[in-house]
Amino acid sequence: MDTLAHNLDTASPVMMPEKQRPQKPSKNKFDRPAVLKKLLGDEELLRELAVIFLSETPKSLAEIETALREDNAKALHYHAHNLKNGLGNFGFQPAVSLAFELEKMGFAGELNGAWEIFSKLAGEIESVIDEIRVVAEAE
Repeated sequence: MDTLAHNLDTASPVMMPEKQRPQKPSKNKFDRPAVLKKLLGDEELLRELAVIFLSETPKSLAEIETALREDNAKALHYHAHNLKNGLGNFGFQPAVSLAFELEKMGFAGELNGAWEIFSKLAGEIESVIDEIRVVAEAE
């Protein structure tokens, strides 16, 4: 499986200026005990959510990038909302907040500053993807 970093680096290098590449993330960490508590201790459900996250997150990021390139606020709202929900399953609050910012911008039709937020969001996701991969590959 390609890494998220590879997908982000190759997604659209011309359209996303270097200064808007994924930025240094916060100290966003996966709190497995807290997530398992929300899932009532269901390890298999956690693994299934991780598999879905790894499959859908690169697609969501690509859709958000396309929405930004095309100045499509409605698509930004939709895809940022879906990504926010997926991130929320794992308690990645900094990334959830950034996705919510993009969602609100899309809803309002105001995309000024959205590339910078997208860049931060991509950095946050990149910082936790390996942790989620470990969960997804657990037997």
